[in-house]
Amino acid sequence: ILAFALSACSVDRSAAPIITDEPADAETQTVFFATNRQKSADGGLGFVRGRRVEYGKVTVSVPPNRDVGAVSNGGAEPDPRRDFAFLAKTDYADNGAFRQSLRKGQVAGSRELTVFVHGFNNSFSDAIFRMAQMRSDLDIPGASLVYAWPSRAHPLGYQYDEDSVIFARDGLEETLRTARAATNGQLVLVAHSMGSYLLMEALRQIEILDPGWTYRSVSTVILISPDIGIDVFRSQMARIARVPEPFVIFVSKRDRALRLSAVLTGEPERL
Repeated sequence: ILAFALSACSVDRSAAPIITDEPADAETQTVFFATNRQKSADGGLGFVRGRRVEYGKVTVSVPPNRDVGAVSNGGAEPDPRRDFAFLAKTDYADNGAFRQSLRKGQVAGSRELTVFVHGFNNSFSDAIFRMAQMRSDLDIPGASLVYAWPSRAHPLGYQYDEDSVIFARDGLEETLRTARAATNGQLVLVAHSMGSYLLMEALRQIEILDPGWTYRSVSTVILISPDIGIDVFRSQMARIARVPEPFVIFVSKRDRALRLSAVLTGEPERL
């Protein structure tokens, strides 16, 4: 734990400066976002929980000559030859303006919109850069949207993040409904780690109010290393009137983070 804590202090992952010296051979990716992280005085988005969902769009510089799957966050002083970095950021006054921009961001011929919910120990920039990396490496069609819930972005912030998941459910529901209204097609939902718990909780509460919404609005669900108790997951799934297909869970028996989560929760294993 001490090693994790020391490594987390080496780079200020909450920093998100806008750079102007993008390499000529760098790739750019546009990522939309929704967040209930509270804005700081300088416009940054840290771990403090906000009272409303904020919407925006960022342009990300993807460094050339990197390994597939690799993401480097340079913090306050990114090197665009090596690190992912922000080139531009747009904030929207309300979800109506955001919805219009998101609709325009849809690639011609693509009817799907990908929504990514990040996991435990992620800053705002961590989540955005991961989505940009996936768009680049997997050639994801259409527009992509990140729901950046208020993670503490610290290895010792597990309890804070778990409480933030409960806090962020309503915001994710609003985001999913807004995203669905912005596309003529369906949503592809991708969640990682504790973000899977958040996504399943949001879908559960939508289904309680509007049974069948998930199947009508979502084409695919992908949960990556989901940090969810098995019994909790079964109760969440029981509320979904009809499950989208495919519904995919990626897991590894060598996942150290989930083994640690099992220890912290007193369960023999996680989903």
